[in-house]
Amino acid sequence: MKIFFIICILLLPVICFSQKLKLEISTPQPRLGEDFNITVDINTLSLALFSSLSKKFDLSTFTNDANQSSLLGVNLKPRALGKSEIGPVTLNINGKQYITDKITFEVVDSLPAVNKGLWIRQVKINDTSSYIILEQRIPALTYITRTDTSINMTTKTNDDDKDVEMVQDSTINFEGSNRDTRSVIDPKTNEKLSFQYSFALYKVKIADKHKPTILTKSDFNNLPDYYKFQDIIINH
Repeated sequence: MKIFFIICILLLPVICFSQKLKLEISTPQPRLGEDFNITVDINTLSLALFSSLSKKFDLSTFTNDANQSSLLGVNLKPRALGKSEIGPVTLNINGKQYITDKITFEVVDSLPAVNKGLWIRQVKINDTSSYIILEQRIPALTYITRTDTSINMTTKTNDDDKDVEMVQDSTINFEGSNRDTRSVIDPKTNEKLSFQYSFALYKVKIADKHKPTILTKSDFNNLPDYYKFQDIIINH
């Protein structure tokens, strides 16, 4: 009992004076071999780093106009499938200790080597909400224009192909998206396949905890004809 009391006394300064930092992940369920990032808001750290100036100056944080971001982070690429976790991470600045929270996530398999497709998946957050992730590949065509002095190549998709979206309401909120042009190598023909890749993240709030939430085809816009939609059941 006496030893336990001494340990508590020794740990008390750490517990009392540690400040909590929140880690953020760019996707709730990364894919094998694809980049994602972990970030933390550095406003708190900025004030701590320059706290010695507070005797002569009023301090406040600012955002770099070049990137409009106050985040510090790292890019990661999963090497293995399965559940993983990052944190907590401890930082000591000017005698103060900062501890991040812990992020737990699962790495799932990479997408197949194709330039056309739609993948919809759900990732449960907690008992009150889940994420819906939309990933889409639209084939891209290369157009060549020639002048007397140059040859220009541009890659773009067919104007008839549209990004799939969820219909937003009081329970479905758009969280973010990104789009870029990528390519894969067809393992059968060794041909380079170019496409537009889009990623969109939606958060679904559970309306009734006593029964499953069911997402139907009507909850989505621009579903392609080739996609065989099945109702998405979110169990609590």
